[in-house]
Amino acid sequence: MKSEPPPEEWSRALTRAGHIAAADQPLVLCSDRNWDFVGIRAIIAVVLHALADRTGCSPDDVPLLELLEHCERGARHVRELAVPLVGEQLAVSVAVDLPPGWAARAVAAAMSAA
Repeated sequence: MKSEPPPEEWSRALTRAGHIAAADQPLVLCSDRNWDFVGIRAIIAVVLHALADRTGCSPDDVPLLELLEHCERGARHVRELAVPLVGEQLAVSVAVDLPPGWAARAVAAAMSAA
């Protein structure tokens, strides 16, 4: 496990993930009160952060197509991406029980809107 990432990197990943997740939700549902939105945003943020960490770029610079490819690979892959960031034990918590493909659908919607 790496040392703790700078908080601003996680904040950037979470902010960008929120914008991406919102592309597939009605505006009224895009809040911390909506568990579906929160779960999708969290999954996308983990993937963004992991990909940025791997490449040394900012979460803002991860291409949407690359993000989509990783989100389409499912929960097990997302957990594998999270391990270097948070360790094996915490990576298990990334297994958010959302219907398969929700995160990938949100990324695809963001790509269509761009």
